[in-house]
Amino acid sequence: MSLDQVASSVDLGSAVSVAIGALVGSLMSSVTGSGGAAIIAFVLAPIIGVAAVVQTISVAMVISHVSRIGVFWTHINWPMCALVLAGATPGCVVGALIYTQLDERTISAVLGFFLVGMVAGRRFIPSNAGPLSRGAVLVIALLYGLIAGTTIGGGILVLPILVGAGLGGMALIGTDAAIGLATHFVKIVVFGSAQVLTLELAILGTVVGLCMIPGTFLARWILRRMPLAIHAALVDVVIVLGGLGFLIRALTGSA
Repeated sequence: MSLDQVASSVDLGSAVSVAIGALVGSLMSSVTGSGGAAIIAFVLAPIIGVAAVVQTISVAMVISHVSRIGVFWTHINWPMCALVLAGATPGCVVGALIYTQLDERTISAVLGFFLVGMVAGRRFIPSNAGPLSRGAVLVIALLYGLIAGTTIGGGILVLPILVGAGLGGMALIGTDAAIGLATHFVKIVVFGSAQVLTLELAILGTVVGLCMIPGTFLARWILRRMPLAIHAALVDVVIVLGGLGFLIRALTGSA
């Protein structure tokens, strides 16, 4: 998709929707550790088509994660970050390569089922689960990398790992951001090599990413004042609606 095609697909209302979606998505992911990419994907898909969503969001999320790392730098657990990435990186490469071979309807179905499924699946994660072993962390991280490379929203699988390691609050958000930055960078490299990340999509992703930066600073303020349960519930609602939207596109064949 060229810049002219993107521009012709975007009216003032769409531009405002993308900007608001980026800000809200950044706020949600910076507060709860998940949901941001799903919100942005739901806004972008009607404009650029679902086949271009994951690679565009990867660029945007790199910028967003850099801002989150800067804000929560002193709270990041670097040893845990390194352990998770040891398992996630090879999985992410394989997942991204799989993604480049899928058609738009298949992508829509994968995105839809995953978004709805991850909300339902999170209900079965025990709140009192004990600490995870290093081996368990590596196995779950490999699964996370595979899903993260194929879809948006795979970051939800990182949360049980970090919670199981005893992380919470700003330490959870900061470490999640560091892991997400590395994961999305790997995806960008793979997508670029496979020629599915064009210059035009990279520019669009950069613009979206810049719109996400203010949400990180708002999140730090909100984390100290509002119960996370409220935000988590809102994220679940938005993710399910977005997932259903992708499933409808898969069933109808619309881009």
